[in-house]
Amino acid sequence: MSLLCGQGMVACFLVFLVFLSQSLSVSYLKFDKISGASEESLIFLNDANPTALLDASASTQRIVYFAQKSPPLGLKLNFACHVNKQAKPLDKVSLCCRSSVQDTKRACVQPEAEGTFSCLNTEFRFSADETTGANFSISLTQDGPLSNPISGLFSCIVGTDELNVIESNEIEIRDAVFYILQLKGTPSTKIDVVPPISEFPYELRCVDDISIVSRWPYWMHQLDGRYGPYRWEYCLTTGRPNAITCSKRPIQFSPNSIVEFINGSVYLTDAPLVESKSIAIVCKHVGQLGPIRTFAGKVTGTESPVVLEGLSIEKTRNSSTTKLYPLTSLTSSYVINKGTKLQDFMLKALYRQPKGDYEFHWFKDEQMLHSRIATKYSYTLPSLIDESVSGVYSLVVKSNEDISDRLIFTYDVKVVSPPFFKDPRCLKELFYVMEGNNFGSVCEFDGRWNTVVYVGVASFEASSFQELRMSIDKNLKYSKQQLSQLDIVFHVDGEEMNKRITVNITKLKLNQDCELSIRLHSIYGQSRISTSLKVVPKPQLTISPSDENCIKDCDETPYNVSCALNENIVQEWKSKFNIEPSIDWIIQNHWTKAHLESTGLGQFITSNGGYDKITTNDQKKNLG
Repeated sequence: MSLLCGQGMVACFLVFLVFLSQSLSVSYLKFDKISGASEESLIFLNDANPTALLDASASTQRIVYFAQKSPPLGLKLNFACHVNKQAKPLDKVSLCCRSSVQDTKRACVQPEAEGTFSCLNTEFRFSADETTGANFSISLTQDGPLSNPISGLFSCIVGTDELNVIESNEIEIRDAVFYILQLKGTPSTKIDVVPPISEFPYELRCVDDISIVSRWPYWMHQLDGRYGPYRWEYCLTTGRPNAITCSKRPIQFSPNSIVEFINGSVYLTDAPLVESKSIAIVCKHVGQLGPIRTFAGKVTGTESPVVLEGLSIEKTRNSSTTKLYPLTSLTSSYVINKGTKLQDFMLKALYRQPKGDYEFHWFKDEQMLHSRIATKYSYTLPSLIDESVSGVYSLVVKSNEDISDRLIFTYDVKVVSPPFFKDPRCLKELFYVMEGNNFGSVCEFDGRWNTVVYVGVASFEASSFQELRMSIDKNLKYSKQQLSQLDIVFHVDGEEMNKRITVNITKLKLNQDCELSIRLHSIYGQSRISTSLKVVPKPQLTISPSDENCIKDCDETPYNVSCALNENIVQEWKSKFNIEPSIDWIIQNHWTKAHLESTGLGQFITSNGGYDKITTNDQKKNLG
């Protein structure tokens, strides 16, 4: 639009500056951050931390372990699925669950008011608010053991209608308590007689049936010894103790004396301890008061036996071992989540070694590890797990006399995490686009572990833009015709850790408002971000300045040009989008009114209420 002014032919262009703000008057959804909610991606509910509060605003998946080892149980997880307060009641507040990351089907439950409901055989308590969302909670109490573990991935969905729907990232629950409770033990005053030990390491078992551990999920094996129920100690046999008195005067083993496993087995590796002291070994269960099992060299034959002699070593030890012999598997693999906090988590290797000149070395990715935390039977991982821990570890034990006599134990340690956006703000919570303009966003992400990217519009998503466009056209053709014609394209490029997705929507039309989401999915979890996209109608002038061009006598008297916006659109901006418009002039396509001094061109532009006008007079002859 232009206005031709006087003999100097000064070109005057109009520009409309729009100031955007967010408030409750704007109808959109976002998950609220809750004060006191944990921001950790990995949470352990245990003796020291029995409760946790999570909210739905996190931009990536989280994992919660129920891992308390000591009764009474009193673990509780609270999940606050709250959104910004809505003017109208929410149409949907649902909790969804699926059994695993590989499970493509999920069940969703929409509770009312408050009460309890079940999802994946897990009982949830809930309380809902029609304008802000709902609270969900799970508890483990001492009322009785569960027949199934609390397990699965849980998320919440909130919507105001079929198009304005947002979904939280999932929370994966891992119930270690259920599996730990399978490792039972009954208090006993019996004492097992151990014949003189001929070879070390020597295995003892707190319980006879340890096969149950083979059916555990993989993540149970990444728990360190803090969460196992068994405790191994020893006592001196002076005074002829029975099993109970032995358990009441325990002495802790040094780290190099035994190698423990969470299933209740232990390997005694310290022959000098047995030779130098008369000891009995006792196994306890944290859920029981008395000893579970006691081991000694010689006892009385009564119903309540006492220890006569401690463990011993065979004096004429003629080992049957002539070469290195493995007692544990030569290959192991561990998948550990990034951010895990471990305590004395060891890569363990047990083997029998004949007499002779032998040496051992620990390696990581073929580089030798020189560390005080490495022993001939174990290597302790760092307490805080990050990506630097990933790698292939190996223990090489070899004879310096026979090159064929060697063992290599290999451990493949993967440190994983759900795929994540490097900057979740690449999609803002609320985004305005002027009618007829384009929308574009580029989001960088870590795309390892075969990450698949899904883009969603409303409640429909797909991994290719062709499939997404077909889906929204099929499902919205009749109910939301404009949105069904959304011209959206997206593509992924880059390499593994440095990938990016580019999303473009061209020539947006009115009534193409929608919730736009991007979801990253891998076998180790997922991350989701979203934006509420609003299409703002174009501004309109009541009268176009081009209709008021002066052809002659422009410099004789002041000439007013009105510039007023269509009031209906102004009111729609305010009520629907909370937008306050402002009008500015650009003179000679270079200077804006705000930059013009009052003594220069600025004196010819004045404002009259809600209108701007430009005046001309004789002075204008000198401005051309």
